[in-house]
Amino acid sequence: MLSRVTTRVLLVTAVLLGILVGWLELQHSLRREDATSTAADHETDGTVTVVLRNLRYQPDEVRIRPGTRVVFTNEDEVAHNVVHSASQRVGAAPAAFESPVLNPGDSWSFVFSEPGEYSFLCTVSGHQLMGMVGKIIVQDE
Repeated sequence: MLSRVTTRVLLVTAVLLGILVGWLELQHSLRREDATSTAADHETDGTVTVVLRNLRYQPDEVRIRPGTRVVFTNEDEVAHNVVHSASQRVGAAPAAFESPVLNPGDSWSFVFSEPGEYSFLCTVSGHQLMGMVGKIIVQDE
């Protein structure tokens, strides 16, 4: 039979575990809401902003028209970059864009002129492996 102290420790542990699971689910839900925003939510005068925060691009997928400027702003506590993930095969077209390393508070922009899909990622410290990837879809209306 379990002692009173052991029973209390198990009860407190179960409560703390429940709180942790709830917090993690909330964080996941908030990240998903940020990631599924559309460019229309952020577009002002032909400019769209993508925020770099919590090792994510927010939103992580943006649909825009040709000629739209996308501003990438680092609101995270660590440095990031934005690199078009073009194929690394011999003879493949070079990357369409590559930002410098953006320290916290820095911004960088690129104007997307040609229709197409542009996947991008952060190459700093393996952030790509932690899910820091995104896509810009440029389409004529």
